[in-house]
Amino acid sequence: MYSWEIKEFLKSKNNLISNEEYFEICKSSQISHIKYEPHENIFHIWTKDKFEFVFRVKKVEELEELKAKEYKKEKN
Repeated sequence: MYSWEIKEFLKSKNNLISNEEYFEICKSSQISHIKYEPHENIFHIWTKDKFEFVFRVKKVEELEELKAKEYKKEKN
């Protein structure tokens, strides 16, 4: 992924992504380094072209809650 694609993707997800999405971003050749702040559950990613991204990765419980909400919406 290019930096602009990462930016748009994170924006579309309100800076809250799944583990799979995180790993997909990390595959980008643009990434220069990554920092994780465990007390706040926040990730920082810097790219070679001077972008910085700050986001969270959903916990399993959050994913399950979101799936349950989506399922309820579909049933109604």
